[in-house]
Amino acid sequence: MAIKKSELYSSLWSSCDELRGGMDASQYKDYVLVMLFIKYISDKYDGMPYAPVAIPKGSTFKDMVALKGTPSIGDDINKKIIGPIAEKNQLSDMSLIDCLLNMSGGSINMLYHVKKNFRIYKKGRGKMSVLTYIASDYPLIEVENPHIKMLSVNQALEMGIEVTESLLNPSLDRDKPNVILWIDDEKNFGEISIRKLYKEEIYDDINTQKKHCAYLEWEYTENRAKKLIQYIDEHLENSNEIELWNIWLGKWFEEPKPKLKTYHIHISQLTCSDIEKVFKRKNFEFDECIVVSRTKAT
Repeated sequence: MAIKKSELYSSLWSSCDELRGGMDASQYKDYVLVMLFIKYISDKYDGMPYAPVAIPKGSTFKDMVALKGTPSIGDDINKKIIGPIAEKNQLSDMSLIDCLLNMSGGSINMLYHVKKNFRIYKKGRGKMSVLTYIASDYPLIEVENPHIKMLSVNQALEMGIEVTESLLNPSLDRDKPNVILWIDDEKNFGEISIRKLYKEEIYDDINTQKKHCAYLEWEYTENRAKKLIQYIDEHLENSNEIELWNIWLGKWFEEPKPKLKTYHIHISQLTCSDIEKVFKRKNFEFDECIVVSRTKAT
């Protein structure tokens, strides 16, 4: 019997939540991202001459798995896996590698966290992940997170940022824009960012019939939810309604499509609680959409 995608997602989410135990989600992601990073670079670059990421002998994902069951596994992962990779690639001042790589058209976008308050960051989304976006028949004003800057390698060097050696390769264009994401403080990483979304980028995952779409990139807090409500209120001065979507990408994976829950709310009645229940839930069983209007919902 074929398993539904919604059931698969729910099972995976529950498993991850059970694995997390009492650990805070903000800490848990550090461990998960490290394991994903080690797995990725091991599969892609282990044994490759002149690879953009060097993997020392004994520091592959296979070596990390081999530590399972040992009494000093935590310390061994730091000293035998993470430490050697950080040292070999000159990723200094790192307690944990928080790193993802994306190879696209020969360009390198790298994300890692350094205590000097900057990230080299991969923008984009995987096929099977959460996508949050807004939609309207009226053009959506873009909003930039004021705490971050997208830099070229040369701009980063001018700011005194220590750049990893792989990005200083003579074959790479140091003036290529949007390679390095700089942030003034880690806590501001989840501030609201709204940027244009082209439907063709997401294949058949976009359900809205609205003409204009934009990525809504943020992490929920009550203060940010208030800012989002203010944005919606101002937008509705020119439009009858606006949609807020929280969906899973990759709907081609299963037929029929997962269920959709839609909430119709008048702008005068929209609260932070309405935003929270859609954008801060702990499991994912269905797509959701909040339709906010300036006319009374029928």
